[in-house]
Amino acid sequence: MSHRFRTHPVMPAPRPLSSRHTHLSLIWLTLCLLMALLLSMTPTATQADQAPANRAPSPGAPPPEIALSFKNDTSAPLRQLASASQTEHKIVAQPLLPLPKGQAGAKTRVFTTDAALQIAPVGAERLPGPLRSFEGIGNVDRLLPPDTNGDVGPNHYVQFVNISFAVFSKNGDLLFGPVNEATLFAGFGTGCEQYDSGDPIALYDHLADRWLLSYMAWPNALPGDVYQCIAISQSGDPLGAWHRYAFLVKRDKFNDYPKLGVWPDAYYMTANLFTNISFAGAGVWAFERLQMLQGLPARLVHFDLASVNPDFGGILPADLDGPPPPAGTPGYFAEVDDAGWIGPQDALRLWEFHVDWTAPSSSTFGQAGQPNLILPTAAWTPLPCVGVTRNCIPQPGAGDDAYLDAIGDRLMHRLVYRNFGDHATLLANHTVDAGNGAPASAGTNCGARQAPGKSINRALMLAIGRAAQPTAGWRAWPWTARATWPSATPRPAPRSIRPCATLVAAPKIR
Repeated sequence: MSHRFRTHPVMPAPRPLSSRHTHLSLIWLTLCLLMALLLSMTPTATQADQAPANRAPSPGAPPPEIALSFKNDTSAPLRQLASASQTEHKIVAQPLLPLPKGQAGAKTRVFTTDAALQIAPVGAERLPGPLRSFEGIGNVDRLLPPDTNGDVGPNHYVQFVNISFAVFSKNGDLLFGPVNEATLFAGFGTGCEQYDSGDPIALYDHLADRWLLSYMAWPNALPGDVYQCIAISQSGDPLGAWHRYAFLVKRDKFNDYPKLGVWPDAYYMTANLFTNISFAGAGVWAFERLQMLQGLPARLVHFDLASVNPDFGGILPADLDGPPPPAGTPGYFAEVDDAGWIGPQDALRLWEFHVDWTAPSSSTFGQAGQPNLILPTAAWTPLPCVGVTRNCIPQPGAGDDAYLDAIGDRLMHRLVYRNFGDHATLLANHTVDAGNGAPASAGTNCGARQAPGKSINRALMLAIGRAAQPTAGWRAWPWTARATWPSATPRPAPRSIRPCATLVAAPKIR
């Protein structure tokens, strides 16, 4: 069985009265806390037959685009590759490519108190410190934003910062780098060796004990060959050989903000598409993972959603943590929207990507490209700067030139999936305006309060569960949460956490 969504009709939720806000602050939520909270929850059963059936696919559904990898090979061990020269840059901000829905919403934005906000008093329980901490490579390319990300495996940590990457031991020893991302494709040719366009992703595929490193490679202008460059380690050693792939993902659009996720049947990817500087819809891809693990030519399946809804954008693919999902489970994708972006209310939209490698043209994304599930959430408001400017969140003790990027028009990487056996969870977070939820003197459990006010990194949790009786079907419970507890004490029952909605999911057998 796979976790397949069925939805109740989406009903507009009452929104709290608006008020002017005067304070901003920054709270970074820890997603693993929410997973732990979920373990102590016992959702209420709901009969599956109470939900209406999914919509039938529309005849106007966008057809999948199918292509073979433009080029692939297997490199020499990474430690033997000639390092590509570091590109010389001044500290410069890259062009801001906001989503139009965020820009449009900024013109009519009215603050709404965040009903899910929780504030802890000064001196309350704090998160325990990290098990290990060491310096990363920093912004060696002097580009803004640095797009810092990385992943950890059994023996290594691999970090990507803009167009450079490095390999560390888990003790913090620098084993390789930092080097330009094109080092991975030295001698390979194509735009993957020629361009260093950035927006990198580093992931560890724990199902296969492999590493995935990826970045985009753009030509100077369109039309042109727009590549997604993906390298899969030949073993669990990131210093060894790599299977290298150049996928020609577009010729008439750029693939900005590409984000990838590990799933058993594919490496899934999303991107915001642009024609030069004009937004041109959302794109989703599936890459043939099993072929890539063997270093063989691999296919991609792609859906361009611009014709479905030009306001779709900022979608994320699910990325697997822990045990694999039930056999046949589709890849999950999610997007968050304020009511001012896509109405009628604040909501989380979720899609299923059913990729069929036996008959790729039979692959489907959502219901004719529309979401499989629209999940109303507690009301929230984007920060005033979203869609207007980029770095607008002050840091304590830093000047005006060191503000943080809000990027509040989309979810933040990653969309984390975990299978607990009797249920599964999807976890995501995004930046919202918390307004006057607490006095300026109050402290928090989850991050640093900042004068003159506060913003909050809001976490969303969706539990996809199974009833005791198989005939009762699958169910989904979405929650928002703010909570923590000391590591030395037993985990308490969840407090001040309320469900935003209850939805029903039907069983699906493949």
